[in-house]
Amino acid sequence: MFCPPDQNLALLQFKNTFSANHSASSYCFGVSYPKTDYWNESVDCCLWDGVACDGDTGNVIELDLSCSWLQGVIHSNSSLFNLFHLRRLNLAYNDFVQSQISPDFGRFSSLTHLNLSFSMLSGKLPFDLSHLSRLVSLDLTANEGLEFDTSVFKGLVKNQTQLTQLCLNSVIMSSVPPNLLMNISSSLTTLELGFTGMLGNFPAGYVVRLPNLQYLELNANHLTGSLPESNWSTSLKTLQLRDCHFTGSLPMSIGNLTQITFIDIPSNNLSGEIPASISNLVQLEYLMLEDNTFQGQIPDAFDNLSKLNHIDLGRNKLTGQLPSSIFNLTQLLYIDFSSNQLEGPFPEYATQLSKLNRLHLSDNMLNGIIPPWLLSLPFLEYLFLRNNFLAGNISEIKTSSLLHIDLSNNNLSGPIPSSIFKLESMTALLLSSNNLSGVVEMDTPTKLKSLITLDLHGNLLEGRLPILPKTLSFFFASKNNFTGEVSSSICHLEYLMVLDLSYNSLAGKVPRCLGSFSNNLLELNIRMNSFQGTIPEELGTNLRSFKLNGNKFGGSLPRSLLYCSKLEVLDVGNNKLHDIFPNWLETLPELQVLVLRSNSFHGLVTSGSNANNLFPKLKIFDISRNNFSGPLPTGYFKNFKAMMDVNESKSDKLYIGGSIYNESLELTIKGQEMELVKVLSILTVIDLSENRFEGEIPKVIGELKSLKSLNLSHNNLTGQIPASIGLLTNLEGLDLSSNNFTGQIPEEMVNLTFLSFLNLSRNNLIGRIPQGHQLDTFGNDSYKDNLRLCGVPLKKKCSDEEGPQPPPSTSPEKDDEMEHESLLNWKAISLGSACGIVYGVVMGYFLLHRGRYRARLVCLYC
Repeated sequence: MFCPPDQNLALLQFKNTFSANHSASSYCFGVSYPKTDYWNESVDCCLWDGVACDGDTGNVIELDLSCSWLQGVIHSNSSLFNLFHLRRLNLAYNDFVQSQISPDFGRFSSLTHLNLSFSMLSGKLPFDLSHLSRLVSLDLTANEGLEFDTSVFKGLVKNQTQLTQLCLNSVIMSSVPPNLLMNISSSLTTLELGFTGMLGNFPAGYVVRLPNLQYLELNANHLTGSLPESNWSTSLKTLQLRDCHFTGSLPMSIGNLTQITFIDIPSNNLSGEIPASISNLVQLEYLMLEDNTFQGQIPDAFDNLSKLNHIDLGRNKLTGQLPSSIFNLTQLLYIDFSSNQLEGPFPEYATQLSKLNRLHLSDNMLNGIIPPWLLSLPFLEYLFLRNNFLAGNISEIKTSSLLHIDLSNNNLSGPIPSSIFKLESMTALLLSSNNLSGVVEMDTPTKLKSLITLDLHGNLLEGRLPILPKTLSFFFASKNNFTGEVSSSICHLEYLMVLDLSYNSLAGKVPRCLGSFSNNLLELNIRMNSFQGTIPEELGTNLRSFKLNGNKFGGSLPRSLLYCSKLEVLDVGNNKLHDIFPNWLETLPELQVLVLRSNSFHGLVTSGSNANNLFPKLKIFDISRNNFSGPLPTGYFKNFKAMMDVNESKSDKLYIGGSIYNESLELTIKGQEMELVKVLSILTVIDLSENRFEGEIPKVIGELKSLKSLNLSHNNLTGQIPASIGLLTNLEGLDLSSNNFTGQIPEEMVNLTFLSFLNLSRNNLIGRIPQGHQLDTFGNDSYKDNLRLCGVPLKKKCSDEEGPQPPPSTSPEKDDEMEHESLLNWKAISLGSACGIVYGVVMGYFLLHRGRYRARLVCLYC
């Protein structure tokens, strides 16, 4: 039989509604091509590509235009709806430009299969869709603008009793209560409801016992409930419950799913032990249970899982040793047990893992050596063992497949094996924070054709820096014992983004190309060495962090810094620079940190411009320990926008720096010299101490409301402390010591409720010390050598003539206790309820690390 003319015409009219655009089918997994371009009016439509007809009547019963480059709107009066006899309709992987699904789809009363997935449809689904009572398969996947309401979904599950496949991933179902699924067809084999926004108590006990269910996906919904203890459908082959908020345990009955090949239940709130019954899952290929709170030991129950190729139990609370049976699985490609509390050594021998590609065991407590067999696996590409207690030497590498090696933060010792630098495909080598020693023997850097990241920092390596491969983008060599000069060969690293040579014993002049050899260079850190000479004039314009602190550089700052418009951090402290204040830096739009401390800068600190947008993002301004003179820089105080508004000082980034690196700085905070390993972006500091500034503190200082630390000590400042200083309500540290201030301490300082360090000593202040809030917590040392001060905490009593009576104290008097406190040797203070939310300075912490304690200052205001 031939295709009826009316249906032939309907197809041609439908074709003419659309244009052919290859991008319309860009998500197609298979071959895509414009099927309708090959439709020929002179040929019977039953022979057209994508069209199938009934052999007896000639009616069009199947239309498959998936991946056909169709682009355009499906109108409500489309000729498509004249094909009443359709049984199968597949329009997937086209672009219907946010068309709505017409109620006329309900006219296809014979339809058994409807696939509109990946087709850019939108709007609420019509109730008429529930009239398709013969529907066996409905696929609306990845139409993120489509939405089910409760009545439509209720009608669908009630009327479509023959349904076997329901695929609704990414369709909006936030208003559909999960309990409607209790009415779904018992014939169902596939249920996909991932990323639908469905929320509420999921009837898992009903759904998982559907007798024919083989595939269940509920990923990324906000569901409640737990996994049923029994009556799982034994036909289940795939279980995907990623990020669904399920609680409870993984039931022992999971072992009854003897047909299952894929278990994916990460990022839930599952707890308890992993059941030993997983040993029954003989067909299992994937087991992903990461990001839960499973406890106890990993069951040594993998001997029967001969098909297992992917196992991820990372980021749980698992303890005990690595299960020995896991090392006997010949099909394993991927193991991730990272971020648990596993301990003990590797097995001495394991020869079965011949196909292993990735091994992630970082952030555990594994000890012993890295066994030679591990570095001989023929297909191993990714090896992550960081943050363990592994010790001993790194044995020679006997495989050429390794791409990424991370052995950082262990107790490894001895030399770096030369064979590691012969891995031509290696992209990253991370060996930081170990006890590796000796000279880095990178004799053939040209063989490392793919190396991007080399991290050697925090070891005992010595000798000259190695000649580096040209492909390198990140080189970290800080905190070693490297000596000698930096070779000019470094000028060939045109892809380098971060260079960190800090804390070594490098000396001599730096190559003139050092700051400009790579247009990609973001961070240059050579602090705490013995470099001398002048700072290179040529600097890359993409530079964001330039740190030369703690060397012997002389001369002046290079004016080429003016062209580094992306510069965020400039730290040249603790050198021998001799220059006037570089006010030409004030126009750098991104500069957040300027440290000139401990040099021989001199003269006035004044602006070189009449503009009103000077240092617009500056948060840390440290020019202490120089020879600056004249009045305080009032003009700059008026322009420090990032220090004025609490909201202005906030940043999308938690720390100053970037995703690639975190900034570290040496500052004086609350009377203490500190190295800040990380600096939070909310930190704001002004340190003008140990100069020769004179005159009064300008009242405008009170506008810097985000300021957390102000140090004007050891200058020649005079006059009274301005009352406006009480407006600095975020201030945590204030040091005005060793000046010539006179008059009374302003009562407004009681408003500094976050203040935890105060030093007003060695001035000429008079009168009664104000009381209240944080001022009640400070001892004698905050006020000493002001002979005419009186009142608590000093022993000297006040007469009635020496100032007004203090307000009632909000804290108990602690006169005798506070007399012997030294706030110059700052201690952590319990600040009480008045400042329970104050950001404190984390002075340091002891990190138990590889059998030894390390004192580190981690961050400020953590």
